[in-house]
Amino acid sequence: MTDPNVYQQGYPPVYQQTVVAPPAPLTELTGGMKAAWFFIGFMSGLVGLLIAYATSRGKYDKVQSDTVKFAAIGWGVQWAVSILTMCLMWFAFAAVFSQMMNLLQTTPYLN
Repeated sequence: MTDPNVYQQGYPPVYQQTVVAPPAPLTELTGGMKAAWFFIGFMSGLVGLLIAYATSRGKYDKVQSDTVKFAAIGWGVQWAVSILTMCLMWFAFAAVFSQMMNLLQTTPYLN
């Protein structure tokens, strides 16, 4: 039985504390996380790859390898898009230059 004068003596009332379990460690990347690391690698290049490596150190092996892998895939896609863009620009420049040369050769007053 509790003494009714306990609260009058300056003691705080006793409450039951709830125990909150700590969050489970990350053992696998979700689809959104993989997409995020892909876009970080795509937009940041080598810096994004280094960020992926640095932030995944000390985690589970699968998490670390997936993080670095998707950042590397993003970086590779960035390179592929860059090379494709350069090739298309080169072919466009070559086509315009070729048309200009044909125009100069067929114009009678420039000869």
